[in-house]
Amino acid sequence: MGVSSFSLCLLAAAFFSCRPVEAEDKFDICKQRVERIRNGTEVFQTTYKGVALTIDNKTIEKYMHWGHVSGMNEEYERTSRQSFLTLKTEGCKIVCQDPTDWYWASDFSLTLGIVSNWILPIIALLAALPYDSDPSRTQEKDGTATRASRFIRAILGRPDGTRARWLARKSFARTVWALLNWLGSPQVAMTATLFNIYQIWRCSRAATTKETPPDRLKTDAYYVLCCIGQFEFPMGPSAEVRTADGFLETMVYGLLRPICDDEAPTIPHVPTEMELRRRVANTRAKEMTASLLQSIAFQMRTLRRQGVFASFASIFLFYIAFAVSVVLAFADIGERTTAHSLAFGMLISWFPLLLLFAILDRNPTSAGRSRDLITRWMWNVRAVRKWRAGGQFDVPPEWWSQDSKDVALEVSDFVGQGRQVGYNGIALAVLDSIAAATTPSASTATTPEATATALHTANAERERLALRHLDRIAKQTVYRVQNCRPPPAWWVSALISFVIVWAEIGAASMISIRIPTVGVGCRSLSYLVYGGLSTLPMLMQLALNWWSGTGKRLALRVWVRRLSDTLCMLAVGTLVFITFAAFSGVLKNCTCRGGFTGGYIDFENAAFYRDTRHFNVAQWWVAATVLGGFPAIVSLGFSIILLWMLRPLWKKLPDSEKPSETGGQTSWGHATAANVQGGPGDTRAISNLVNTVGAIVEQILLTNWRSPREERFVHKIDMCWLG
Repeated sequence: MGVSSFSLCLLAAAFFSCRPVEAEDKFDICKQRVERIRNGTEVFQTTYKGVALTIDNKTIEKYMHWGHVSGMNEEYERTSRQSFLTLKTEGCKIVCQDPTDWYWASDFSLTLGIVSNWILPIIALLAALPYDSDPSRTQEKDGTATRASRFIRAILGRPDGTRARWLARKSFARTVWALLNWLGSPQVAMTATLFNIYQIWRCSRAATTKETPPDRLKTDAYYVLCCIGQFEFPMGPSAEVRTADGFLETMVYGLLRPICDDEAPTIPHVPTEMELRRRVANTRAKEMTASLLQSIAFQMRTLRRQGVFASFASIFLFYIAFAVSVVLAFADIGERTTAHSLAFGMLISWFPLLLLFAILDRNPTSAGRSRDLITRWMWNVRAVRKWRAGGQFDVPPEWWSQDSKDVALEVSDFVGQGRQVGYNGIALAVLDSIAAATTPSASTATTPEATATALHTANAERERLALRHLDRIAKQTVYRVQNCRPPPAWWVSALISFVIVWAEIGAASMISIRIPTVGVGCRSLSYLVYGGLSTLPMLMQLALNWWSGTGKRLALRVWVRRLSDTLCMLAVGTLVFITFAAFSGVLKNCTCRGGFTGGYIDFENAAFYRDTRHFNVAQWWVAATVLGGFPAIVSLGFSIILLWMLRPLWKKLPDSEKPSETGGQTSWGHATAANVQGGPGDTRAISNLVNTVGAIVEQILLTNWRSPREERFVHKIDMCWLG
């Protein structure tokens, strides 16, 4: 990103340095014209709306404004108002000929300064957003991704262009819609991100207790639960979800069976042969689900996006630009351009906060690959359940294969970091259901409200999680997901997001409104329009989750998303215009300088506004700076502390602790060269040889689209799956 920013700076400098002469400010020219007309040294002739006008020292008075000036010192207005030259907005259009004073025409260094101060940090933040990886580069027909497969296709001439183009278009569409949600409604995106951070924190607390040393399996279970919570819940017909082989039931069994205590016989007696076999099967099922859980947790941690230092660098770059803008604005108080630059920085100060929260709610490097792995893990967990319930313990479970497919177990799209409008609370539903099932006083509650009351009033310690609790946990999870409103934590996240975004918008509007001419103008109105458009999707989401029942919520969710997407597009268009206006000067005209409440313009300079005997703009700008800077500072400290607290949940196992690939139950994750060719299984040596040769041939036959850091990461993934 540093090279790109440097290149952009050079291009911008070369472009603006091509102008031979710096033109004079058009409003300074107009001020001189007004003074000459009033002195009687010039008679100005012009045409306005098709009518020829002659303006002299008598007719110009009807275009002058001698009324009240907002923000002016009362003593100065009473004694020296006549010396403060003001022109009506209509008079500006006639006498000044309604100019648009482009920054690059009058002072191209100003445009270059704004570009280097704000536009480049914004580009750095945009580049650091948690985009999805292109699945055409990480997925094939069989769902695998290795250098070996690409090498074999290149040698044998097996094109996958149609599939790759379709995946690329789908990935591009998801990226565009995610960007629209992030920029078009930061309140919605921030709400989803903060709530998921809360779910991760709850999972971390459940996994790492102070009373007992950390349990690796327990940590893996809650980490996988966090990962699944970033994908949209498959909201199909209720019967499909409530069946014994439903999505939530299988997920709960796969996560909690490895950490459940086995049931002890209630009545001591000599066990029969079948009972002995069932006990052995229970033990074996626990071992198999534990192995599956360790494997999926290892893969999820491997696929988790690393390298957050670049994102932190982009955030600190923005904060440096923010500090520079504050210094420039207060060093030259009253200068419209530096103040408007500060207001623009305030307006988008929620952007680094959104990226900061996204670091805590990190997405996988390949959402498609993670979705496939979770779906295969779900298949294998259900295979263990069927094997345990079937009674034929001599027959191995029906593990996942390339021909396996079940819509009921497929994971939906990745929606982490607010990529889509909606509520996703699977992780919290599971956690609350576990707490309710293992608390004796809450186990008899029939509603989530009664359960919550019992949990808060219970004095007895919770029971250890046992096999008999799983059915109740699964049923309560299904009920909470499908029939309950979002929990209080989601509403608190929405309130925090609303306050953060509107604090920045309010600070920007406050600065813009207090810039003479004082009042609502084009800039402040555009800030408020953006705030209104970005808030409407959030209000619709709040209403949908509060007033709509489950059936209506599912029916209305599609329409709410469509309307929200439309509003987000309008909001992004407004933000693009605001950004263009920040460095172009398109709003430096008579209408915008006069504002919608003032109706006049003035021609004074920064020194005049800086004098407290005339105006006192500093107090408003200080208040706006504090209002806009406080959320940024608090959020930065909060995120750094929370990032350190959540490290145990995210920590990847060292190489010596990788889950063993014993038995057939974890072969669902392998992607060997034999799988690609359709032949028998390959050996470790041949796989590594093909992988090594493929890396060399790929440099010759295929485009090198990855950076060195990405190449090292992909090599780790390939070696993991190839053994």
